[in-house]
Amino acid sequence: MSYDFAIWESDASTGAAATFEELFTRYLEVDLVAPTPRIHAYSEALAAQFPDDESEDAPWAAGGPSSNCSGPILYVAVSYSRANEVEVVAKRLAQEHNLIFFDPQKAPVNDGELTITTSHGTVALPDHWMSFLSQELRNFDGYVVVDSGQDHVFAQARNDNGTLTLEYRDGSPQHHYQVQGVDLSDVAEALSQWADNRRDFINKHPWDRLTLWD
Repeated sequence: MSYDFAIWESDASTGAAATFEELFTRYLEVDLVAPTPRIHAYSEALAAQFPDDESEDAPWAAGGPSSNCSGPILYVAVSYSRANEVEVVAKRLAQEHNLIFFDPQKAPVNDGELTITTSHGTVALPDHWMSFLSQELRNFDGYVVVDSGQDHVFAQARNDNGTLTLEYRDGSPQHHYQVQGVDLSDVAEALSQWADNRRDFINKHPWDRLTLWD
């Protein structure tokens, strides 16, 4: 798992979450473009502090700064063990380059209404998760999505040709993780916790990080 942050050009930090979503969609969900001069200069300054590669000494979880900037935004994933160290430097450099530093993990989200969706449509919160999931996931391509009603905040499970796959995304386009081959009891635990706004299940599984570039 990783800790992500973004840097971009802006005259003010108001509406940061909305700005982040707009820039991410416009510049990072498509083919990357050349960074602006200010973002390029910031990328080089950050790379001067930490190796700009995926070597053993590098803190990056998915490529260094030079491979994760596009237009007026840079978005990098840092290994959790190095997150605090890198964040201090990244914030300082952002101030020096008059750029906005944004932490998606700490972004405020609007309260939303929980919805549960299956291949049969939207359903009520189940009283018994095991029996509910046994019914919904018994067929190939069956799925259950527990959506918190916030951008990029959901957990879901599906039957992939007989293999149960569990996924969650928690507050950022880049915080999307998956684990395959779980038991039905694992799925019940995860989705019921998600519906209760708990995340204890995350530490029980070896997650694979899904990215838009996979």
